[in-house]
Amino acid sequence: MSRGRSPSPQATLSASSRGTSPEPYYGPVDAPPPLLIDLSPLAQQWKAAPVLPQVMYQLVNVRTIACAKCSASDLADLDVVHKLAAAPERQRWLKKAAQLSLVAFMTPAGGNRERLKSELGGSMAPMPGLSTPGCAEDWPRNYVLTGSDVNIFVQGGLDSAVKKMQLNDKINGLKLLQRKRLQNLDVLQCTFSCNSVDVKHVPEVQSEIIVVSTDDEMKCLKGRQEAFRKVFRDQRVQLEVSFGDAGMLAFDAYIYLLKAFAKTMPEGALSSFQAVSFGLFVLQLGLYKHVPGTAAQPTALLLFECFLRWCGVYFSNQWNSDQKLKNHRFSALDLSTGRLMLRTRSQTKCEAYFVADEVHSLHTHSADRLNIAGSISPKLVHDAAHLALVSHLSVANGELVCR
Repeated sequence: MSRGRSPSPQATLSASSRGTSPEPYYGPVDAPPPLLIDLSPLAQQWKAAPVLPQVMYQLVNVRTIACAKCSASDLADLDVVHKLAAAPERQRWLKKAAQLSLVAFMTPAGGNRERLKSELGGSMAPMPGLSTPGCAEDWPRNYVLTGSDVNIFVQGGLDSAVKKMQLNDKINGLKLLQRKRLQNLDVLQCTFSCNSVDVKHVPEVQSEIIVVSTDDEMKCLKGRQEAFRKVFRDQRVQLEVSFGDAGMLAFDAYIYLLKAFAKTMPEGALSSFQAVSFGLFVLQLGLYKHVPGTAAQPTALLLFECFLRWCGVYFSNQWNSDQKLKNHRFSALDLSTGRLMLRTRSQTKCEAYFVADEVHSLHTHSADRLNIAGSISPKLVHDAAHLALVSHLSVANGELVCR
């Protein structure tokens, strides 16, 4: 079994001890809870040989997790980063398009004297507090894939925002692809595409402009982005503290795998942001600590396998009695703390919130909280996770390939 690096001899399971079912087991190895047996009455009867309270486990059959085929792939962590990250030239185009868009919103032009507040979001926004692993030179810190979009938050009127983009003489071939209202929020998202940046022809660049009307809406939008970033930084720091540079690199490659996995899904089934948010939730659960037969430190493929198994349980339409409350039909996700909670909205298929930040930082009412998972398709995510588990993973042309 290979997980990007050779496991230590002590950590390798014998073939006979692994599960033999061709169907992958999605859940972690769940040991039964301990039964605390207080034997103090017996101790009083035999004072010469006191019996102290003991921890005893029920005798149950525990199914060992078979090594998924995806983890047998020969993708090392550094290979994942280098093969999935957008080429430096592509990253320069995206950065330039983002800068020109910001300038367009803040500059009066074409009879429109209005200046619109705007800020970068998503992958193109700088992520403070991240260091570069010592073994990864020229490491791209913003986790930009070839197909990544430019995300910008704009405060102002929708018509003004659209006109300013269309009148931008530095970004040409501009088309408005989509306009939609975000779920349960008074926020509009416009998707543009262009084929020329600063008088240079480029492969299609897409920009998602999120338009808000008031200062409070902009504050909430930025607050939710910061909530995501806080969890992101905390989980990366934890792996760094535990495993050093190797832990950071495993985390970085894991994020690229999550984004690449989302790109394999049909449009609208799972976004990159949703995939990374769920991936961070799985990290908070610490499932990788309970997988037997692994090396002392996790690799990106191991973390990704845990994510895929979790998807198989949470997004499944079937469940057993032990997994019922771990399913999307019964439980919502608190992405701030990595905990399950009761569902509150029956009109959506899934629920996931940064609850701690919504309550303590943004002070939003329950009806106004942003449901991160409101738009996903559980069945498609479940099926894609199953396919990835039983496939040999590779990277071709900056994309994740399951075969």
